[in-house]
Amino acid sequence: TGGVGAGGPGGGGQAVCRFGTNDVLATLSGCSGGFCSGAACPSPAVSNATVLEVGLSFNGQQITAVSNFTYYEPPSVNRTEPTACPASGGRIITVSGTALSGGANGTRFCRFGAAQQTNGNNVFFAPPAAVSNMSVPATITGGGQLLCECPYNPLVTVSALVVEVSLNGQEYTTNQAPFVLHAPIRLAAVAPKSGSLIGEDLVYGVGENFAAGEGLVMVFGTQAVPATVVNSGLIQALSPSVASLSTVSLFVSNNGGIDQSAPLDYTYYSEGDTCPVSSGTTCGAHGTCASSKCECNR
Repeated sequence: TGGVGAGGPGGGGQAVCRFGTNDVLATLSGCSGGFCSGAACPSPAVSNATVLEVGLSFNGQQITAVSNFTYYEPPSVNRTEPTACPASGGRIITVSGTALSGGANGTRFCRFGAAQQTNGNNVFFAPPAAVSNMSVPATITGGGQLLCECPYNPLVTVSALVVEVSLNGQEYTTNQAPFVLHAPIRLAAVAPKSGSLIGEDLVYGVGENFAAGEGLVMVFGTQAVPATVVNSGLIQALSPSVASLSTVSLFVSNNGGIDQSAPLDYTYYSEGDTCPVSSGTTCGAHGTCASSKCECNR
């Protein structure tokens, strides 16, 4: 780039890119008045991962704009962890496969998109409703895995997608690791709002966009317990035990995506304790305190 002469030294030469000792024809761009602002050329195949000097020549002899070009082993993707996330974004997923450490920071990407399908000899993509291919930056871990963030897409309800990766921002894998992008979950209410500190009380959560999966949990304070989907607007879980009387925050998480509503309160009481209220009365052995009111025999 930067206005090199289209004719090169002596003029009239054919532009080529030289990878090591291998020349390939270059296509010039942004040309005006005998000068061009850029050139593009296909990289030739090599037998193994390596780094070559690449330069631009306009006559097959003099080389300008020498730089390094890195060849890496072809990557592949076999799975992600987790295998689903909410379309509210922000959830970091881990992508596993082979030869994912090639490329460089700033050139690695994850793409969440439609599954590749075939029709005879033709390959095409059939994107789900409201979903197009979404690419996000990826970073490499010390263990050779890639980390990338679930994309934000407010139009998604539930979409079955695939995840592919690129180590240069252009060519992507074609392994089609399955992935699900679902609408953000929301917890609006819980019942009951309190229970024994020994746990094992059945608690119902009312909201929207609940979907079954190994990542669906209700979180009582800092303790996550598996939740079961009754329907898309109702879930249930058994409360965990705690060491002392307390009120904890309660929210729902599905594959690491926290629900988009404010956490609700859940109050733990002790079996056998009474519950004083402003009138001075008590609730009895199985009463609960909730917002300074007495809830008896729940």
